[in-house]
Amino acid sequence: MARGPSERLAGRRALLPAACLLLLLTLPWVQPFSAGPSRNAWPWLVSLACAALVLLLHRHLRPRLLLSAMLLAALLSAAMALPQYF
Repeated sequence: MARGPSERLAGRRALLPAACLLLLLTLPWVQPFSAGPSRNAWPWLVSLACAALVLLLHRHLRPRLLLSAMLLAALLSAAMALPQYF
């Protein structure tokens, strides 16, 4: 059965917050930037900023999205670590 234009538009509107949440939940695990006198300051700042933005979008957070973000972060960090052994 074909969906109407309003249903398709609602689906597209839900896609943007979900994509943003996926990025915000994955970024603290794979962000490579670290500089300055205190090397652990940048990862903390990135994690804090991502957590604050996730709190703003918490209405769109679903368990499946959280699991997808964890899986994506694990796969990306494994892909970044694997070349170090070869």
